[in-house]
Amino acid sequence: MKPILQILSVILIDIISYTVSLYLSCELRAVVLPKIIPDLSPFLFTFPYAIKFFWMPALFVFFIAYERLYTTRLPFWDENKKLAKSITLSVLVIMTIVTLGKMSDSVSRLVLLSLWITSLIIFPIFRLWGKKILYKIGVCKE
Repeated sequence: MKPILQILSVILIDIISYTVSLYLSCELRAVVLPKIIPDLSPFLFTFPYAIKFFWMPALFVFFIAYERLYTTRLPFWDENKKLAKSITLSVLVIMTIVTLGKMSDSVSRLVLLSLWITSLIIFPIFRLWGKKILYKIGVCKE
C-alpha cells in the first residue's frame, strides 16, 4: 500500500508542478511578452482554457513514468537529467500534436515554449521539496 501511495503522491507533485508551470507560462505570455514584443497578437489562450487540455499533463506523467522516475530512487542530478529529458520529450510531442492536429489557433506555441522553460525549473524544485515533505510525514521512508 505504501509504495502505491508514494507513487501517487509523486504523480500529484508532478501534476501540481505542471499546473504551476502552465500558469506561469500563461501569465508570461499575457503580461510580459506583449511589453517586450508590442506587435504580438492578442492572447486568447487563458489558464482556465488551458486546463481543458487534460492530455498535456498526462503526456508529462507518461514520459516521466517511462523514464522510471516514479519507481527508481536516483541522486538529485541524475534524476534531474532524466526529468529534463522527459519534459523535453513531452513538450516536443505536444508541439507535434498541436502542429499536425492543426490546433495552433487554439493552443499558443509561445505558451508551450515557455511551459518547457518553466517546467525545467519548477519540476525539480517541486519534486525536491515535495519528496522532503513526503519523508517528513512518513509516506516515503526508503
